[in-house]
Amino acid sequence: MQRRSKSQNKYIITSLNNLVIPIYLGVIKEERKRQQKISITFKIFQQADKNFCYNDNSNEYICYAKLAEIIERFCQENEFKLLEYLCVQIHKLIKSEIGISTPLYVAVEKLDPKIPSSQCTAKCEFSDL
Repeated sequence: MQRRSKSQNKYIITSLNNLVIPIYLGVIKEERKRQQKISITFKIFQQADKNFCYNDNSNEYICYAKLAEIIERFCQENEFKLLEYLCVQIHKLIKSEIGISTPLYVAVEKLDPKIPSSQCTAKCEFSDL
């Protein structure tokens, strides 16, 4: 039986939660005429044996503030029909910045989906874990 090294199973998880962005989103053109708020959460899973986990001076970390700026610009420069499509596009956008081999989880939540008689949210999640 082959033994795994201990570091293979350890991850440092960097996340950004509830990045709220006003965007144009909706299946019906009328719905896309006004901005709606969405909330984006992402989690980046990096092997814990990377130097940045143990060295405060390393340049190998992923800057979540930079990712937030890129996501916000992308969302505000485009309009979208489907929450699911938007979620996958944000996943692709982040992957292009962090590297294709780094596992990533993304959730996009429509904060007010306008469902009569209900105060709820609509959410789509996508991951390559």
